[in-house]
Amino acid sequence: MIRDYDLTDKKIIGIFKQMREIFGQKAFSVGIKNALIERKRKVQQYFKSEQTLFESSNDGETLKRNLIYTDDRDVLLDFICVERNIDKNSAALAVGMDSGQKRMLVTLTVDGLEKETDDESLTKGINFKETSTKKVIILAHVDDIPETYENISKILSKLNIHNLYLEYKLVADLKLYNIILGLTTCSSRHTCYICKSFKNENGVWTHAEHRTLKNLLQDQEMWENRSGDRNDLKIIIMLNLNL
Repeated sequence: MIRDYDLTDKKIIGIFKQMREIFGQKAFSVGIKNALIERKRKVQQYFKSEQTLFESSNDGETLKRNLIYTDDRDVLLDFICVERNIDKNSAALAVGMDSGQKRMLVTLTVDGLEKETDDESLTKGINFKETSTKKVIILAHVDDIPETYENISKILSKLNIHNLYLEYKLVADLKLYNIILGLTTCSSRHTCYICKSFKNENGVWTHAEHRTLKNLLQDQEMWENRSGDRNDLKIIIMLNLNL
């Protein structure tokens, strides 16, 4: 019922409660809440918790935080597809990143087509709501760390998310996109993560080439060969654009 009708645990408990009021207390066996809790515990085996040092907002200081993450994302993905009866060949994946209310989350959204059964000649779309708890799985969680390149890199390295065996899209805000790509803050001269455009002296956006892994690495190498000093980042970009 949860899968077929897109119900939350709270809704399914409410339905059972109302049906027991209509048909009597013996209409259903006890232990429904415990069964729902036990169902959620199935994924615990794919996660681990360890104390990890993160970068503080203050230079030179470190933060010791408890990082909870999956150390076998491929097996977890297989488990999700089996539990939801999803055909892996049709699975659409989205890795989400968000930082709010003093916590950093990395999530995995899995959607796709149900596998064919003996009673069905065609597959049907699951069509969960985007905010459905059945679509979103938390891959990593850590409390109260600043959004920095070093901290994000540490989390993604633990997840080894770039080696996920199926294609996926990354969903985040502009600041996290820039951090993941090794760019500077959204208040910098070149704020766009898609291209190297910037506003000229008249406040008009210029046309520029798209960012690629190749030119990102070239910019990084040019900056490191020059000085590796953050104060030189703007100079490197202007040299690269022949300004």
